[in-house]
Amino acid sequence: MRLLFLCEKMDANDDVLAFTHRWVAELSQYVDTVTVVCLSKGAIDLPDTVTVHSLGKEDGASRFTYLRRLYSYIWKYRKDYDQVYVHMIVEYVLLGGFLWKLMRKPIALWYAHGHVSPRLRLAEILVNIIFTSTPKGCRLDSKKIRVLHQGIDIKQFTPRLESESGQVFTLVTVGRISPVKGYGLMIHAVDVLKQKGIELRADIIGAPGTPSQEIYLEELKHAVRNMGLDQHISFVGSVPNKDLAEHLQKADLFVNMSTTGSLDKAILEAMACGTPILTCNDALVDVLGSHTEKLMYEKNNVSAFVQKIEEIYTLSKNERTALGVHLRDIVVKQHSVTALIKKIFTHIQKNTPMKKSPMSLLRRLEYDALSKIESINGKVLDLGGDRRSGYHERMKGEHDIFVVNINPDTGCDLCFDIQQPFPMEDGSYDGIVCMNVLEHIFDYQTVLNEGFRVLKSGGRFVGCTPFLFHVHGSPDDYFRYTGSALKKMFERAGFTDIHIHELGTGVFSTRFQLQFGLYRPRFVKRIAEKIHLVLDYLLIKKFLTRIRPSNHLSEKHVPLGYFFIAKK
Repeated sequence: MRLLFLCEKMDANDDVLAFTHRWVAELSQYVDTVTVVCLSKGAIDLPDTVTVHSLGKEDGASRFTYLRRLYSYIWKYRKDYDQVYVHMIVEYVLLGGFLWKLMRKPIALWYAHGHVSPRLRLAEILVNIIFTSTPKGCRLDSKKIRVLHQGIDIKQFTPRLESESGQVFTLVTVGRISPVKGYGLMIHAVDVLKQKGIELRADIIGAPGTPSQEIYLEELKHAVRNMGLDQHISFVGSVPNKDLAEHLQKADLFVNMSTTGSLDKAILEAMACGTPILTCNDALVDVLGSHTEKLMYEKNNVSAFVQKIEEIYTLSKNERTALGVHLRDIVVKQHSVTALIKKIFTHIQKNTPMKKSPMSLLRRLEYDALSKIESINGKVLDLGGDRRSGYHERMKGEHDIFVVNINPDTGCDLCFDIQQPFPMEDGSYDGIVCMNVLEHIFDYQTVLNEGFRVLKSGGRFVGCTPFLFHVHGSPDDYFRYTGSALKKMFERAGFTDIHIHELGTGVFSTRFQLQFGLYRPRFVKRIAEKIHLVLDYLLIKKFLTRIRPSNHLSEKHVPLGYFFIAKK
């Protein structure tokens, strides 16, 4: 897979957006190449398979130049990518979406913000899938949304090895200096706590990004001076992401006053450092679990904010340490960057269309047979499958399908050789699908035996295999089974309720299938197929069966393949 990755900034040293550099580095381990297009770039340290192209913001380029370069990159490198990933900037989708649609490039969008704008609604129409961090991270009503959690580098953000005894209780907050971050609330809270006789210090890490935010910063500093809090509140400024962990480790409490409703990465980075957190961000409700009541307060409520700080202040050192351990465990289990990027890659891969080729008559008959079986509900194991093949959508029932393949490029959920014992417990699946796989398996009996073992009582093993069909790889082609052989194989595995169905319509359709590759172009194939199906119907079904009921020209004697259903 080759990926086009579009984002705001690519800079390993940026104080806010350095994580995108880490994400791309991780993605490069899963895909063949990554072509990055960003508004600006800084320090780059990425593998050779990654190329970075800037629209020129770091050089002061005009908006017209941004636009010209964006379209230039989209078109110039169109043969170097087959998937598009856009990080947060919906304008990229609006500007490039129609071109990518024309070029049949699937589009994935990462969006994690509480605000739903008209531009986001329009982008939702153009994209194929939307990734977000929490259920509240993207508040569109869309079936395209996939909640994947956040991506924190848990090797970079780790707990401090030793605590500094006797230090003043320290608050820390991290983020862009902007009114939506609620820094005024923090200043008032520190003032109230000071008046109550609680000695503490607060570090505000972050820098303004616009002229209006520069003015806001000066207003904050002025308020701090007027309230006599110069010795208690420090404006640290921007800190490169690579140096942020040290500040988080030294703090006793990370506070977040933002009301944007999006899952702030800085909160999770503090949690990964084992630092207790306090927030009013409702996106954290889905993250904190049993700790929600203790670590959340009402938005814009100074009294509630102060009360929660006091509660954490009064905790013993061991209690705060234990709380930090639990918070880090949440990040490790749900929000590590390695787990997130693997999930992103898996979803993108599932979203990648296979190169379309005309569907053979046998394949159509197989898919039709699959769509007609009774619903399979629950956990379904797809042996040797591929997420992009198209037959999952034809299966009836409410189920979760787990794809097994020896080739990780198929978007499989489990990667192992099905000729070996399956790494799963007895009776753990409700159904098994095995479409055109048995002919490629030399030790086919192990597959059936293991399938029987992992199926629940009453579970079904369904699938198909070709008979009168050309030899093909993937990677090897070993066998052609008759219906009788398939029945014996399933009986030997332990199945009792076994049904084998011939696929085909007769000798003419068989002749067509064997000559399938000779008919070109595609519309000629379709016409020829219809003619052969009509011949089978008229000559065999209507004529020969009347004069010789046991004729040897029907699908029972010249099948293209077999469809099987075996019940445990």
